[in-house]
Amino acid sequence: MSTMKKVGILTWHYYPNFGSALQCWALQQTIEALGHKVEVINYRNPKYGLPDKWASLKYILSRSLGECNHAFNYRFKYPFLLFQKRFLHETKAFTDVHHLSKIDSDYHRIVYGSDQIWAPNVFNPIYMGKYISCPEVKKISYAASLGLPNIPSELIMEYRALLHNFHAVSVRENTGKELLKKDCNIEASLVLDPTFLINVDQYKQLEHCVPNIKKPYIFCYFLNKNHTYHQTVSDYAQKKGYTIVGYSANPNDTAWIFMPKGIGPQEFLWLISHAETVITDSYHGSIFSLLYHKHFFCMERFQHNDPICQNSRIWQLNDYFNIEKCIIKQGEALCEYSYDYQAFEDLLSSYRKISMDFLIKSLQ
Repeated sequence: MSTMKKVGILTWHYYPNFGSALQCWALQQTIEALGHKVEVINYRNPKYGLPDKWASLKYILSRSLGECNHAFNYRFKYPFLLFQKRFLHETKAFTDVHHLSKIDSDYHRIVYGSDQIWAPNVFNPIYMGKYISCPEVKKISYAASLGLPNIPSELIMEYRALLHNFHAVSVRENTGKELLKKDCNIEASLVLDPTFLINVDQYKQLEHCVPNIKKPYIFCYFLNKNHTYHQTVSDYAQKKGYTIVGYSANPNDTAWIFMPKGIGPQEFLWLISHAETVITDSYHGSIFSLLYHKHFFCMERFQHNDPICQNSRIWQLNDYFNIEKCIIKQGEALCEYSYDYQAFEDLLSSYRKISMDFLIKSLQ
C-alpha cells in the first residue's frame, strides 16, 4: 500500500458558481500535472450543509414538475454536484472543523485558494490555516483573494497571526498584496487565477453541448441581481441580429434572456465557446472570454463607493492584459473595439511562467 503524501486543496469548490467550480478543477489539474497526488478537502460550511443524498431524485422531480415548482432548487444546483462528483477528487464531505486536525497528517502540503476565500466580509479562519496543527504540513496559498479594499481593524491581528504560519503566500490581486504588506507585514507573490493555467484545448474537452440554442447569439452571464443592463444589451443584440442566451442571478431576466435549464460548468464553457459575443459582469466570465479569444464586454458590477466593491479583480485583469476597452463603466454604451489576442497570448505565457514557478517552488 502506497504511503505517498498528498497535496490537499482547501477552497470554495462546492458553491453553484461556475468560476468557483472551474478554478478548483484548474488548480487540481495543474498540481497533478506537476506530479503530485491531489485531493480536494471537502469541508463544507455548515451554512450550506452536506450534499443531499437524494439530490438525483430531487433533480428529476424538479425538472418534471416544471416552472411552477418552488420546493426544489435542483435545476441549477444538481449540474454542479454532478461536476464535483465526476471531476473533483474530493474527500468525504464534512462540516465539523475539528475533522481537519484528524486528516492533516495525510498531506505533504495544503494549498488554500483560489477565489475570495480571504474576503473580510465572509471571514472564515478555516481558509487561513486554522485547525491544521501538524508541523510537517506546510500551508501554501495560491491566488487567494481578499476581494475588498480594506481589512477591518478588528480582524487584522487574526489575519496576521494565521498567515504568518504559511510556508508561502500568493494572492490574485495587487490590492491584496499591498494590504497584506501594510496590515500584516507579509510579502505575498502575485499570481494568476488558476483558470489561466489551463490551456483552452483542455477546457474544450470538458465542454458539454447545450441543445436548442439559436445561433448566432450573445452569451450573457450576470451576477448583479439589481443590474440595469437590459436596454444596453437588447439594443446591441438587435443591432447585430443576435439572440440573447445566458444566465442571470435575477430570475426576472428570463423575460428577455433565454436561460437554458441544467447548466453546469461544462455547459457554461460550451456557451462561451460558441457565442459570437460575451457580455458579463463576472470576473471568471471575463477570464474565459479571454481564454476563448472572444469579443466581450465586462460590465462594472459594483459602485465604487460600495463597501463590498470588488471591481479590483476586473482592473487587475486590465493590469495584466490591457483590456480597458472591454470594460464598460456604469452608464457607458457598448462601443466596438479591436483586441490583439496574439499580444494576450504572449503576456499570458509570461505570467503563467511566474505563477508556475511559484507553485513548483512552494510544493517542493
